[in-house]
Amino acid sequence: MDVDPLATRFNPPFALQAAPVFWMVNPYTEKLIETMRKKPRFANLAVAVIDLTGRTRRPDGAGWITFAGWNMYDQRFAASLVKIAAMFAAFRLRNNLRIAANEVSSGDGKEVFKTVAADWKGVVETAIPSGRKDFPAFDQIFTITGSTGSWTIDFRPDYRRHLEEMIGHSNNHSASVCIDRIGFQYLNGALDTDGLYSTQFGGLWLGGNYAGRNWMREPQTHRTHMGATAKATAAFLTLLEDSRLVSPAASDEMRGLMRLAGSWFQEGLAQAKPPRQITDIYAKVGLMGTHHDCAVIERSQGGKRIRYAAVVLGAPNAQVIRDLAVQLDDYVLASN
Repeated sequence: MDVDPLATRFNPPFALQAAPVFWMVNPYTEKLIETMRKKPRFANLAVAVIDLTGRTRRPDGAGWITFAGWNMYDQRFAASLVKIAAMFAAFRLRNNLRIAANEVSSGDGKEVFKTVAADWKGVVETAIPSGRKDFPAFDQIFTITGSTGSWTIDFRPDYRRHLEEMIGHSNNHSASVCIDRIGFQYLNGALDTDGLYSTQFGGLWLGGNYAGRNWMREPQTHRTHMGATAKATAAFLTLLEDSRLVSPAASDEMRGLMRLAGSWFQEGLAQAKPPRQITDIYAKVGLMGTHHDCAVIERSQGGKRIRYAAVVLGAPNAQVIRDLAVQLDDYVLASN
């Protein structure tokens, strides 16, 4: 979807340009990846590992970063892992609404929301042309205080609580509240314009609310309402780690929400002999028939500090992810 900056009077609802993600391949460790990929237990998984050890949190995303994996472009059902898409959309909406609201010449907060909604309506409701129209319920997501040109907009306390429950405890009711109030058009339009989904390569797609209401299947494969590729999930984590997902402040808040969640990667490293102690992790899992996990992990071993993103989609059980976690950790250690 291409957003026309002239289609709205105020700041547009979506990002005008996707933040770039630059990855390189480390030829010296490709054999380690190939060895893992050939193991029958791991061959059918979709896997990505991003070595973030040399990365710096700068707006240009500077720093050496390597990328490896297998089946990375396969569009997979990813269950509750895809709730990160709803979290992201909420923060993208807050960011762009804050800018647009302060361009409205009104001293009444309700009128500001009404004016921006009218301005954005045509763009948002047709973000995904083949999908049913809907639109975010601003007043059910945000509070607005202040005055003309200096409005403060933030999540309502109840909405923030639902975000925490959706990510931290994977609560399906809270997910449905978050998703239904944002709307599928805005949610998937934001994924598209931020480069996290495309009809050519697939990616993160959320067309169901986890409470029985389905909107639209993923357009590329038409197989699932809750889809992801390992590559798009890895891009999400890379941008989040770089503080380039929406904004530095929003990235920090999203990392905080994901620190509330558990991870089978963490369990796998804890089960290693000897255990591998993690100093920082933020993550999101998915479980419905198959198991899925994505995380950014930081730890030290033998005086060596490593930090990396890992994604596994489509595991038959959690132990497969736990076992692979140790081997991906070995790969990153070898890369440094």
